[in-house]
Amino acid sequence: MNHVVSNSHSAMELFAAPGNAVGIVIINADGSIELLDCEALTGESYTEAELAALHIRQLLPILTPARLTNILGQSKGTEISFQQTPFQLKNENSLPVDLSVRVINPGTRHHLLVTAKHTVHSSNFQHSHSSKVHYQQILKQAPFGITILTGENFVVEMANDAYLSIAHREASKFVGRPLFEGMPEVRETVEPLLQAVLKTGVPYHGVEFPVPLTRSGKTELSYFDFLYYPLREPDGTISNIIVTVTDVTENIKAKHTLSESERQFRNLFIESPIAMAIFRGPEWVIEMGNERMHKEFWRRTEAETIGKKLLTVFPELVDQEYPAVLEQVYKTGVAAGMKEALVLIKASDGMRKFYVDYHY
Repeated sequence: MNHVVSNSHSAMELFAAPGNAVGIVIINADGSIELLDCEALTGESYTEAELAALHIRQLLPILTPARLTNILGQSKGTEISFQQTPFQLKNENSLPVDLSVRVINPGTRHHLLVTAKHTVHSSNFQHSHSSKVHYQQILKQAPFGITILTGENFVVEMANDAYLSIAHREASKFVGRPLFEGMPEVRETVEPLLQAVLKTGVPYHGVEFPVPLTRSGKTELSYFDFLYYPLREPDGTISNIIVTVTDVTENIKAKHTLSESERQFRNLFIESPIAMAIFRGPEWVIEMGNERMHKEFWRRTEAETIGKKLLTVFPELVDQEYPAVLEQVYKTGVAAGMKEALVLIKASDGMRKFYVDYHY
């Protein structure tokens, strides 16, 4: 079992420990690079122009597009590791590294956090207090919320601007204090999850996870995609948890609004006194048909019609005018209709003749 150590290093010190050189890369799902800091690992840096033109496979050939797709398809929170794989240098040489790759904010836009570790101790890879500050600056620029929690009280060691914005907290009143002093309203929901990560060392991944959060003096249920990931000391003990978070509340509200609108539309559609149907695609697959359409005109059950092609269910329509009109409407997007049009529909009770006003 992993234990918390009271004299733990800060998370930044773990990143910057001598002989434990680390490179950090945040990449998009397509392999383009959002953030890169490999100077401590390789002694190299990149300009903005170089970074914009760079794909992750140019640095780490093992991360092919197919492999990135595979990683994104793993269960949430899964960490993928690669041992002794080459990190390409500008001079065309390479450096053997151990890689850790994990999804850190799934949702509308995926990001992958890649850490590359080289354990050779040399003067080229020495770190100092300035390295610690440098890593903090890199994390502060991330486009999603990041905070690092230390010890059993989950003291906030750092929180980037995106995290502070999500939480509606000021750094001066939040950083350096236990998390639940600064955000007491989340304790009941969040503390059991953090305790489990601290004790077991198993990351926890939340997707569209509901958390009550007080913002601008008002506590509301908000929704987040997040990852709680344990950071280990050189001896394997866990002293810190890195948190990455994306606020997806507006997405969830939009989903709920859309679902409610769809529910209301469906009710109006089904209960309409006018016979109505919805066809999908160029083969006019029957997506919906209301009660009057099924009972009075089609004389069929939903099981006999929904999800089936219109002309498969009603082959007698092939020689009538309606397929040609439907095709014209589908191709041009221009509505069409007619009054007192004759239509013949066959069912178990035989062929019946209707005169209808229709509108496509």
